[in-house]
Amino acid sequence: MQTIHSKLISMTIQQSLIGFLGLAFTVVIFRQTGFTHAEIVAKLQWVLIAYAAGTMLQAIQLKNIGLGSGLMLPPVSGAIYVQPSILAITIGGIPMLVGMTIFAGFCEFVLSFILRRTRVIFPPEICGLVLLLVGLELAVAGIEAGIKPDYTTNCLIMAATLIPIVVLSVWGRGYIRHVCSLLGVLAGFIVALALGATMPQQIQAPVFSLPNVDSLFGQGIAFDWSLSLPFFLVGFSATIRTLGLAMSVQQANNPSWRKPDYPLLQRSIRSDGVGAMVAGAFGINGLNVSPTATTMAIAFRCTDIKLSYAMSLVFVILSCFPVLLMSIAGSPLPIVAALLIYYAAFIFTGGIRTIGAQSFGIRQVFTIGISFVFAISTYIVPEAYQALPEPMSTFGRSSLAMGLISAVFMNIVFFLGARRQARFTLQLKDQPAQNIRENIYTYGNSWGLKQDLVEDAITIAKEVAHDIHHAHLAESDIVVEAKEDTEHFTVSLHYRGAPYKMMPLQTVDIEKILDEEMFIEGLKIYLRGMLPDKVTTSIKDNDYCSIAVSFRH
Repeated sequence: MQTIHSKLISMTIQQSLIGFLGLAFTVVIFRQTGFTHAEIVAKLQWVLIAYAAGTMLQAIQLKNIGLGSGLMLPPVSGAIYVQPSILAITIGGIPMLVGMTIFAGFCEFVLSFILRRTRVIFPPEICGLVLLLVGLELAVAGIEAGIKPDYTTNCLIMAATLIPIVVLSVWGRGYIRHVCSLLGVLAGFIVALALGATMPQQIQAPVFSLPNVDSLFGQGIAFDWSLSLPFFLVGFSATIRTLGLAMSVQQANNPSWRKPDYPLLQRSIRSDGVGAMVAGAFGINGLNVSPTATTMAIAFRCTDIKLSYAMSLVFVILSCFPVLLMSIAGSPLPIVAALLIYYAAFIFTGGIRTIGAQSFGIRQVFTIGISFVFAISTYIVPEAYQALPEPMSTFGRSSLAMGLISAVFMNIVFFLGARRQARFTLQLKDQPAQNIRENIYTYGNSWGLKQDLVEDAITIAKEVAHDIHHAHLAESDIVVEAKEDTEHFTVSLHYRGAPYKMMPLQTVDIEKILDEEMFIEGLKIYLRGMLPDKVTTSIKDNDYCSIAVSFRH
């Protein structure tokens, strides 16, 4: 019991430090938009209160109202909210940030209800493009925040922060590897102190002070349709990140895990969306489930929701000590910029991995390639987009918005209604294995399907045909039909004779990895599906049997 309590206390401290570190993203947003250190400290107090609320929303289970996952999924100040939040404040101040953050959380809430129906418009390669562009925006925000006049000093501080993080991520072991970002920030502060670059504004902060509730009632709320697409995409990004992390924690909590618990995933996404809406109502940027905190909890086998309760209490207590928050509010921007670049690297490459894990034909080449070109054009020729009428001029200030407009449009043009199918016959006297391999392999390659998907289909089809053949179930030739659409690859076997029944095999093996990669691994499992995803059997006219094996791709 003593060991359990010690581990819980230790993990609470570590997870609270991760949340405290996440405040840096809020600092970037408000420092880049001209807020004073005192105003930022007041905002950070409400961020910590929102942390506590978001952590509790995930930990509880209110199945009757569809909230709460019962999982240890603490949120932090969302890196994906940085660039859109800066844009919202620039256009309409705090009222605009309030309205658009609530809108992003609401989008995430709504997406949880249509989780299985979004694949047609947002297939895996477009989900990957979303992540890639979020990483790109985050990296640009980091460069803009960190590389400012007095370039030598700022670059030295960025390097002093980023290099230890990278070195410890690659060559570190055990606990050190999981706290590499904390150690990098510490190194950055040491170098900043040596160069005299800390706390440009020396102001006094009270040791103890409750968050100012009165400030919430006078902040106002605004909405701008021209910002709706960037913030919808933030909500969509938050959805797929939460989905991936919730999948990972599900498996960590249940060694016999076989398939996703969709109602639980939906409640998890819904709770994350409500947490973002709460943050918006507090006049701060949105929150999203923390990959770093989740990865550490899984790595140290401490995903008990008691940890969530303890963390929530710590966050509330910390919010009452502005003197501690002043150290974050006044931290040199190059340190925060290094953190942004660190997270951007994970998200950017996570997008590449998600795209690369899918089947890739000429349609995907145009959809992803041209959309990425449109996205980076917003940085190359911003004046061209500023000359456009609203809302296109606002969309042109967001590479994420421009890239996704292009990708979704081309996806609809290229893929909606696109279906391909072929069939061949296995004669009773034939040995089916070779015939199945040759035909399905040919069709899969010509349709541009992923190699492992084709091999999965061949394996299952050969197994079914072999069993039918050797059990003498078929009284006629077996007709094998292959179909492919935007969502599924299905292999069906039809014959006359006695029925055949099978159960789908489902296996999952997830690697315990670092920080942002954790949600990518969980997302890949959801997008790739199991082996197979669906098996259906049917009988017509008493003896015409069909077995359909379906794979998501």
